[in-house]
Amino acid sequence: MHKRGCDIKLLKKDKVISIMVQFNRETLMIVAVAVCLFSCFYLYKETQKQKVDLSAFTSTVLQQIQSKQAPVNDGNKKKPVVVKPEVIDEENDD
Repeated sequence: MHKRGCDIKLLKKDKVISIMVQFNRETLMIVAVAVCLFSCFYLYKETQKQKVDLSAFTSTVLQQIQSKQAPVNDGNKKKPVVVKPEVIDEENDD
């Protein structure tokens, strides 16, 4: 099996430190799983923030709507005006 690797060079106070990292199937799979877990955690935290922001926004909008509504009738109930349609007698038109 051909081993693939990468030579990583680190500079540390006038010294070059060389580290050989093996890139095989298992290593790449572990890195991929770690990246997926991190991204899932990040997206979960972001959706929780958006949920809080959205609930604060909806409560603010509801308060504004309630403050701008017409005042409620305080006990003086008036009968609604009902307009009766005119009856046209077609027999008397002739």
